[in-house]
Amino acid sequence: MKHRVARHFEDMLQCSIPAFEGLFPAEHDDIIRVLLFRLAEWHALAKLRLHTDGSLQLLDHALKALAAQLRKFERITCNAFQTRELPSETAARRRRQEMNVTSSRIQDPGARPKTFNLLTYKFHALGDYVNTIKMFGTTDSYTTQIGESAHRLIKKFYGSTNKKDIAKQLARQERRHTHTRRQHQAENPLEVGLDKNGLDGSLQEPPRHATAQSTVNTTNLVKLLSDNQDDPAVKDFVFKLRDHLLTRLHGYEYDGDERHFSDAEHNDLELENLNRIPVPKRLRVAYTTYDIRRDQDSMSPGNGCAVITLSREDTSGAHPFWYARVLRIFQIPIRHVGPNSKDQSLRTMEVLWVRWLGVEPDYHWGFKEARLPKVGFIPDSDENAFGFLDPSLVIRGCHLIPVFAGGCTDTLMKPGPSLGRLAGETDDWSSFYVNIFADRDMFARFAGIGIGHEAQFNNMKPADMAGALTENEGDGVSSEEDTMDYDSSDFDADDAAKSRPVTEVEVEVEDQDQDTDENENPSDSQSNNENCDNDDGRDGDEDSDEDSDEDLGFSF
Repeated sequence: MKHRVARHFEDMLQCSIPAFEGLFPAEHDDIIRVLLFRLAEWHALAKLRLHTDGSLQLLDHALKALAAQLRKFERITCNAFQTRELPSETAARRRRQEMNVTSSRIQDPGARPKTFNLLTYKFHALGDYVNTIKMFGTTDSYTTQIGESAHRLIKKFYGSTNKKDIAKQLARQERRHTHTRRQHQAENPLEVGLDKNGLDGSLQEPPRHATAQSTVNTTNLVKLLSDNQDDPAVKDFVFKLRDHLLTRLHGYEYDGDERHFSDAEHNDLELENLNRIPVPKRLRVAYTTYDIRRDQDSMSPGNGCAVITLSREDTSGAHPFWYARVLRIFQIPIRHVGPNSKDQSLRTMEVLWVRWLGVEPDYHWGFKEARLPKVGFIPDSDENAFGFLDPSLVIRGCHLIPVFAGGCTDTLMKPGPSLGRLAGETDDWSSFYVNIFADRDMFARFAGIGIGHEAQFNNMKPADMAGALTENEGDGVSSEEDTMDYDSSDFDADDAAKSRPVTEVEVEVEDQDQDTDENENPSDSQSNNENCDNDDGRDGDEDSDEDSDEDLGFSF
């Protein structure tokens, strides 16, 4: 833990939930899991680069949930364990005491007890984030992480100097680095959204995905299938590939299940040069972030990279995404002939060979439950365990963390090496956690608070992510704060004022105000009453009283 800065602890916090699972007794394990989730939730909301009134309200609710869980952790878990200083801390304290010449003897050379302390400024300052963001803007404008990132670049340049005339050498390296970066941006417009020249700064729509067009990395697909014919991953490989390509050629909308075509239709699809198929080593997927910025994920298929695509399930409570591990990228030269062909010219189609993952059954995830989504590989007995995916349907890459407490299993696919596993693996993890806190955009997608993300969560209210605080006696959190299960967009102050009950005191005060107005201008009141045209024969005073009663919500 030496020489760690904030970004390192942020990364550790994201991966800590699976790492701590199962290390403590059940009662404390659940408290620690919820606490780690609340910390990551609050941290993700506080670091957003784009805030709305709704997201700030969620940040305020997340703080209340975090505060309640911290008190619960201090009251129950901390009191159940006796914690002391680490040996390194004890040795450091002993050295400080020995250097203090004023002390006559060393006090307490052993390890001292260490307790969890909530009465620190860092905890106290958490309550000021919402008001600070409202006053000064989002935290990325004044965070110390900006200076830390710039400092890393200067330290990197410093290692390349000869320690003489350092300022001049650092300036030269910075200029060289800037020119190289601009040249790279001009040659790779996908990364920055600029045109190929990169000079006028005009924006154009970048391609949805990109792969290397080099023919250096190739594979003999026929030999690959024949050498692994007993591997469940290549079962019905050619038939699935033809069905996938024909589905895209006919323009059918993707619904998750590949359409099946006849043998005659399969024969209309000619696969060219299968003994030398280009296999790109890098996949780049462009996407728009929650704060209307362009970004991209760069992934290496075959090394455990996973992607998400929009779920095609329309049932109530369905998970918003589908998950897949990318095994290979193939650039297949094809020629579509026959009566149903729209273009008989030779073309290249890119496909992702994937191993699908399914959502864990009977498992509830979400911000109320303070649980990460859990997925697992589909058993090889299912014909859809392996398949193909159009790269343009990939939303972005995702981070899957193994559920270490669940261990590994060989029931999902027969044990042994396989093209569907990583190199050196003979079995599979039983399940994975989806790291929804990997970055700001990933969190916004699962929280449903990003631009355009609401369509992914038709059955999920944004207020649900704040969670429900448990009632803890002595926590100092009221029961209204404990529930926090409402949608602020449904709240209207005017409607609330009209629908609230009116007390007798309010009625009496309003009647007194009305009498006072009549006494101040008796002539005006009398003239108004005389000039009133009443179709029902009642005088003006009765109309005035009735209108007043209707405004108060009474009816007689």
